[in-house]
Amino acid sequence: MNAIRVDASVLGRFTTSPIKLIGKVVHHDSRTAQVESNGKVTVNLASERDEDLQNGYFYEFVGKVKDDGSVQEFSRTSMGNALDERALKVLVQQVHAHSELFY
Repeated sequence: MNAIRVDASVLGRFTTSPIKLIGKVVHHDSRTAQVESNGKVTVNLASERDEDLQNGYFYEFVGKVKDDGSVQEFSRTSMGNALDERALKVLVQQVHAHSELFY
């Protein structure tokens, strides 16, 4: 699946496309995760199995933006707890500055 890399700053522009969002989980329950990704994003989890989510860890969420601005998760991958948030911000900026290369 082709998905566009986003963060909170550009999320609303991609309501019709699959997206990839890397962010740090700041809080979660059985249905949602509050994620920091150059702003706050609510991710609606694909299942009620949240045992593998850890606060303070980064995850790549693949999903779709819902009408309310939250993300419906299709899948996720743990990225550990040592990512550089500034580098992630620059990555998203570069993807959108050079869209002809990335989408």
